[in-house]
Amino acid sequence: MPRAYITYQLTNGTQVVIGANEHTIYENGSYYPNKGEKGKLFEQVVEGLFFGGEIPAQPQGK
Repeated sequence: MPRAYITYQLTNGTQVVIGANEHTIYENGSYYPNKGEKGKLFEQVVEGLFFGGEIPAQPQGK
């Protein structure tokens, strides 16, 4: 399960929701296996943009 998601608001009024972790890519309600380093790169970009480092750990049981 991705630990972070980004929602893009498009100019036509629709949204695209994307998330990822090292093993899974999430796009608009569907999960896909990660190919290569794409999921890891997505996590690193989110960490740098929004958290200035690592994404905070999720509480147990979530």
